[in-house]
Parts: sequence; C-alpha cells; structure tokens
Amino acid sequence: PVEPVLAESYGFETPDVKEDVLSENESVPQSEEVAVENQISEIPQDLKQDIKSVLVYMDQLLDSLPEEKIAEFARSEHFELYKKLFNELGLS
Repeated sequence: PVEPVLAESYGFETPDVKEDVLSENESVPQSEEVAVENQISEIPQDLKQDIKSVLVYMDQLLDSLPEEKIAEFARSEHFELYKKLFNELGLS
C-alpha cells in the first residue's frame, strides 16, 4: 500500500489500507466512519480547506475518466470513504 506521507507529516495517524475490494452491497464499517468523523474534527481549518480543494479537483478528474474506470472506483473499498469525506467536509 502507498503510505500517505502528507497525513503523517501533520501528525495524523493513517489507517492500514486493505487490499481486498468490498462487494457492491458492503460499506465502510461504522467504527471506521466514527474514526473518520473524529479525525476530521481534529484537522486544523487551513489543512481542512486544502483537503477540500484537492477532493474537489480529484472529483473533477474522476468525472473525465472512462465509465468503466468510474464504475471500478465506485465498487472499490475507497468509494464509501470518498463519499464520507465529501459529506463530512460539506462538499456534497
């Protein structure tokens, strides 16, 4: 797995990334969602703005991908967390 260097440089712990992919009917475990909420509330405001900016840009890039790649991402374990971040940061 890729190590999120930026998060570590700001002193945030990074969760281990699972290599398996969730099925279409599964979602991120609730305990992980609560952990995300807690971590987001602890993020300094200026860093939170930077994260919002990057997420909005990434969303625009995702929109330009071929449909099969978008569908692949939507089925991945990261998609629920992606949606959760958008909700928690007030971007959706």
